[in-house]
Amino acid sequence: IYWLGMRLALISSAVITLLLYFLAPWLASFVFNEPLLTEPLRLMSLSILPLSLLHLSAESLKGIKSISAALLVHSVGLPLLMLGLLFPLAGVDGLSGVASAYLISCLLVAMLALVLWKRRTGGEGGTLAPLSMLGLLLECRKLFVIALIGSAIMPFGSLLLLGALSDSAEVGVYGAA
Repeated sequence: IYWLGMRLALISSAVITLLLYFLAPWLASFVFNEPLLTEPLRLMSLSILPLSLLHLSAESLKGIKSISAALLVHSVGLPLLMLGLLFPLAGVDGLSGVASAYLISCLLVAMLALVLWKRRTGGEGGTLAPLSMLGLLLECRKLFVIALIGSAIMPFGSLLLLGALSDSAEVGVYGAA
């Protein structure tokens, strides 16, 4: 199941990464009204793939009761590497340096997650019975809705609603609070 889930995450994240990478100039110019954001947006879009894989690996490590490895991947590794890379790269390249630090951190922690998974399981996916991609997708529909509500709608719903009903200054003050 692990490798099947990783393949699904790899495909879907790659599609989103490519879409955002090629839409970065449009997003920078028309959505953010700041054409100089094109390069940082492209760098950040490249972090989507390793970030999704490291999150999936961390949750899988929790599933096999390897909590310390999961916490290292999910909660410690990314912020720690980011802090180590942030100041040197931000000093050299500004916002693009910050985005580069995030991308490098995501890549390194995703590789660490894969190594930890292989070390804990011997590289096995933990499959008890064969499961097809379609079967996995059908089983995960309800979990997808719950994850969408928990990670996108609940944290950002109030900001989106406020943005639709008021100006950007009020949204900024509300978001900072």
